[in-house]
Amino acid sequence: MEISDEFKLEFLNEILSDTTNLKIISNKEQLITFGKLIPGMMPLHPDGGKSISHFEFIADSLEVKDVDFIKRQFEKNMEFDYMQLEKYGFRVFDLQKLRKNRGTFDLYDTLAEMNKGFDSFYRTIITKPIFNEKKDKAYIMVNNFGGATYLLKMENGVWKIKSEFHNYVE
Repeated sequence: MEISDEFKLEFLNEILSDTTNLKIISNKEQLITFGKLIPGMMPLHPDGGKSISHFEFIADSLEVKDVDFIKRQFEKNMEFDYMQLEKYGFRVFDLQKLRKNRGTFDLYDTLAEMNKGFDSFYRTIITKPIFNEKKDKAYIMVNNFGGATYLLKMENGVWKIKSEFHNYVE
């Protein structure tokens, strides 16, 4: 089973547009980029004293038995063009491309320049979403002056936060 890019875009549009209940971002003027975020400590593996892998943790959180299903989504997400969120009215930028094109630069000054005239003063990093097979549960990580990992579930046609963990403040 493959999860289409269009499904991912619709999911992201829904959860990021909900500034009343989910509140993942405050408004569509908030500057968004996507990236790799490192989770906090993983739980210990039941068979020994070492931590489980991030893939195992996500699979367990989403109640997915096939860890390879999760790994394949990570691989497929490398091709996912999150810049398409602009068509929904979001302000999106490619931080990796900016770093590649500019080399060394002051991120805070650059973000301040990008945010002039907008109700936004920093940026939010979001990981590309990972889903269960039924596509009714999702896993994302968010960083915005701190961060959290969210496990979301579709209930009655609406995405809701079922768990929030790995919270931290920068």
